[in-house]
Amino acid sequence: MRGPADRGAWIGRPPRVDRAGLGDEGRSGKDGGLLASIRHPCCQGRIPAMKRLLLATLFAAGLSVSALPVSAPAFAQISLFQDTGLMQAVNDGDVAKAKGALLRGENPNQADIHGKTVLLSAIDRANPALVSLLLDNGANVNRADKAGNTPLLSAAENGHSELVDLLLKKGAKVDLENREGMTPLMVAARNGRADVVDRLLKAGAKVDRSDFTGRTALNWAQESRNARVGTLLRQAGAK
Repeated sequence: MRGPADRGAWIGRPPRVDRAGLGDEGRSGKDGGLLASIRHPCCQGRIPAMKRLLLATLFAAGLSVSALPVSAPAFAQISLFQDTGLMQAVNDGDVAKAKGALLRGENPNQADIHGKTVLLSAIDRANPALVSLLLDNGANVNRADKAGNTPLLSAAENGHSELVDLLLKKGAKVDLENREGMTPLMVAARNGRADVVDRLLKAGAKVDRSDFTGRTALNWAQESRNARVGTLLRQAGAK
């Protein structure tokens, strides 16, 4: 039987959950609050009940829960994801709501658990108005997701020439590579985006860079069998 000291860790002072979904010590990034309580010895064997209490507390705090794994009670973890007003507005393509969220002070550089920023989401939706709004309100034009994909690389890959122009005008670095060593020029060449290739070359993209497989932009153009892209690259000095 556990003594009063053991029980007190849970019973004496329920952990506080703040708006970030963390406990009393959570802002340091270390275990604290509810998560620390779940891992406390007094809670072992009582994870289902703890899960219900945790869910109730989080919902009361206005947070949403995507997953609460309990297969290994000794290392129980929580995974939180909350769509903010700005993120939801971008996902909906709603410029007016996005503007309102920014006026309320929401972070224009917020990202999901994969590092995908709201700017990257706006680019995926090919929405120049949203992209321009975010950039004008402080979004980092070169911030990449966890795979290293920058806004310019994403726009180039999808052939969004208008967005490529906008990003370059706002200071996007033309040769930033992702975790595969691919640059915006390479992905545009691979996908046969001749108009984007032309814009990137005029912005100073290097034609002699190679990815981690050893392929250059010209190699990718040859594999995609796009003659116009190949011609543009050769005219820029690619061999």
